[in-house]
Formats: sequence, C-alpha cells, structure tokens
Amino acid sequence: MQPMLQTFVDPRAFKAAVYPLLLQNEAQNCICLGMIDALINEPERFPEYTLASVALDGRVVGAAWLTPPHPLGMTTLPADTIPAVMEFASGQKVRPFHFLGPVATVEKFIEQWQAATQSRVKRKMAQGIYELIRVNLWRESAGVMRLVDERDLALLAQWNLCFDHECGMGDDAKLARERAGSAIKRQTHYFWEVDGRVVAMAGVGGKTPSGVRVIAVYTPPAERGKGYATTLVARLSQKMLNEGKRFCFLYTDLANPVSNGIYQKIGYRLVGDSAYYSLEY
Repeated sequence: MQPMLQTFVDPRAFKAAVYPLLLQNEAQNCICLGMIDALINEPERFPEYTLASVALDGRVVGAAWLTPPHPLGMTTLPADTIPAVMEFASGQKVRPFHFLGPVATVEKFIEQWQAATQSRVKRKMAQGIYELIRVNLWRESAGVMRLVDERDLALLAQWNLCFDHECGMGDDAKLARERAGSAIKRQTHYFWEVDGRVVAMAGVGGKTPSGVRVIAVYTPPAERGKGYATTLVARLSQKMLNEGKRFCFLYTDLANPVSNGIYQKIGYRLVGDSAYYSLEY
C-alpha cells in the first residue's frame, strides 16, 4: 500500500495524530515533541511552520516538519515512506537546505533527495542523543549559576553567534540577537559566573511530557578546560529534575570526544542517534 502524507495547519491536530508514535521513544523524538509544545503554548516563536504525518495502512508511522530557519526534521521512517517525505520537502515555498533526523532515515532521504535535485552535501554532523535521569556527584568548579537577564543581551547574542559558528550552523548576527532576546524573555538561559565574571552558558528548551532538552552549552575559548560548563550543565540538569522533570535530554556532536565525555561524567547516557546534513544546490 502507498504511504499517505497528511499535512496539518492546526498543531493540536498534528499532536493528536503523531503523539502516540512520538511517545514510544521520548528521547529520540524530543525535538519534535518540544516543537509541538512550543507551537501550542508559545506560537510567537514559530510564525511559520509546516507539519505532516506519514501513514501506512491507515497507521501513522512517522512525521516531518519545518519551522524556518531550523532544519527540516523527520522521525524514524520505514524506507518505503521516504518518497512521501520527499514530496513534503519538495512542496515547501523555499527549497530546504538543512535536514535533521535519525541517522538511518536521514541518510536514506539524503541519498534520494540528492539524486532528484542534483544537490551536494556541504556538511554532515553525526549527533548523539543523551538522556539523564540522575546527576552524578563530582567535584564542582567554583562559581554560581544565575539566570540570564536584560543586562546580558549583548553578551548572550555574541555567544549565540559564536556557538552557531562553531557548530557550523551559520553566522546570522540578527538571528542570534533575536534568540537572545527571546531567551531572556522566556527565562531559559543561565550563565556560570566566577568572581563576577561570566565564563559559560547553557539553556533549556524543547519541553516534552516528561523532560526537557539542555541546549546552547558554550564556553569561550579562554575559559575552557576549567570545568565551568560541566558544573553548569549538571546544576541546570538537577534544577530541571528538582522542578519535576523525569528526564533531561541533549544533543552532542559525536566528533567532539571532550563534550561527550563531560556529559557522560555528569550522568547522561547515549540513547539515540541523529544526523544533520547541510546541502548546496
């Protein structure tokens, strides 16, 4: 039977269609779950979006979505439904350049998409999806965690831009500043401060029914190797657990053994995979 692609205008209808599937693996699907939460509860964050479910024999087996300027995302999908996701990608107003999802699915999609569009891979990042249920004890670095506020707008915008550049996600200063303003308004980002000096940042986002994602972990080069980000991520993760979350999730670049080792030291364990592709046409 041919796969059936259904698009949605109402995020609540999309949630009703795909939630039973997504909740089978909350960690692997934390980005999609967090995006649905934001579309319903903070719609100003994503003024543009397109949503789709993919079904076989009347049963939803996957989902795809686009919330510009973020990558086109997809869940795990059966191989014979990839053409349906290509149809979804082809139907966008602007041809997508970035794609994100489970490794096996995204690589099958990229192979077929390249053949159809004559595009070339510009960048690929293998990512690990980590989950934490308990923070390990260890010797913390000196300092204090504090919520980022209005006085920090310029620094947060600058660090957002540095983070994006190091991750290969672009150099859009305007977008970095907009994200900084949004983070301050929503009270989602934290600094680690030592003797009045800000030395690291981390944030939270992407709420799921049982968890939240730790995001934007960054330490400027001059402050690295001192354990600041390790302590900040651990403190922030513990704060989320204390507030009632069962899990904390985060994505890592698997090519960076230092950051992966840090997260495992805190108590995060690898539970899934993801691949990010950037293409040029």
